[in-house]
Amino acid sequence: MPHPRTILFVGGGSGGHIYPNLAVAERLPPEVATPHLVVSERPLDAQIAEDSGLAHTAIPAVPLSLRPRAGLRFLREYRRGRAAVTELIRKTNAVAMVATGGFVSGPAVTAAKAAGLPVALVSLDAVPGRANRFTARRATAVFSAFETHGGVRTLPAMEVIGFPLRRAAVARPEVSPAEARTHFGSDPEKKTLLVFAGSQGARTINGVMLRLADLWAEHAKRGLQILHVVGPGQDASLSLQQRYDGGGIPAKVLPFCHRMDLAWRAADVAVTRCGAGTVAEAWANAVPSVMLPYPFHKDEHQKHNAAPLVALGGAVVVKDRIDPVENAAALRGVLEPLFGDGPERDAMRRAMLDHPPPDGAQRLADWVRDRLGP
Repeated sequence: MPHPRTILFVGGGSGGHIYPNLAVAERLPPEVATPHLVVSERPLDAQIAEDSGLAHTAIPAVPLSLRPRAGLRFLREYRRGRAAVTELIRKTNAVAMVATGGFVSGPAVTAAKAAGLPVALVSLDAVPGRANRFTARRATAVFSAFETHGGVRTLPAMEVIGFPLRRAAVARPEVSPAEARTHFGSDPEKKTLLVFAGSQGARTINGVMLRLADLWAEHAKRGLQILHVVGPGQDASLSLQQRYDGGGIPAKVLPFCHRMDLAWRAADVAVTRCGAGTVAEAWANAVPSVMLPYPFHKDEHQKHNAAPLVALGGAVVVKDRIDPVENAAALRGVLEPLFGDGPERDAMRRAMLDHPPPDGAQRLADWVRDRLGP
């Protein structure tokens, strides 16, 4: 049997760029390929890479900036990152690269191109970022998790494959909602609202939940409970728990959730951002969701990420007005009917179950295996 060959999986700066690579790696049998992660030097990247158990290398890389001093730093770190990946390719005898975009991908893909490695670039958002538009010209194959929003130029020869989603993000069918709620110490029988805005949390969503906690005592009496992942960098954890307790709303407030599969299974309805991974997880777990796109992106790519799920009938997008009072008024009008209307929730859930998302991770694993040959 031939020795497994090394595949470099490039992506960093946030969990959203690393987890898709883990999803592809887990679909490659160890006797076929040896995955090696290439991440940024940010502490979060190191933690995720360590937790994955895979070999990994952190390279110098920073986001592009048009400010003179920051621009010079970008060029310096770009050269250093490219040199680091060139050496890594030599040391590991890597035979292919999968890059999930972001600022780590630029120098890595340039090094791979110079070394003659086939490169798959994966654009995770419905609006390709600047780094992906630059890097796509150097890639062997270009994939996208979502259809590109019609108002922007598509990447060259792009194939839409679905988001590469880890198996650990999807609840197993045999796990019941009651069992999942029990895992978090929640009442197994109560309707559950999951509030989740990605691994880093979201201040505006935490802020609106502080406001809604004062207004939802009546829903608590009718059996509502909340599972709220606030994010490790947020300072709202204690105040949210106190506010929920003060309103008589049973709630579990967590800085981070290591079992998102169970969090999704526990939920009847979710309030989320529309990061590509979050949209994919809500869809794959068939959880009716109210999504608030990040309000400070000029290209509104989060809103466009959610568009396929909205069109399917599985999600509703509500504009994040930033102000907690305005957000509370908008969210109440959408959420409260969902709490009380089982048929509407069921219809949203059924739409997702009947039309599950495509398995982008398997498509990329197949691409890797094709590069390896017989």
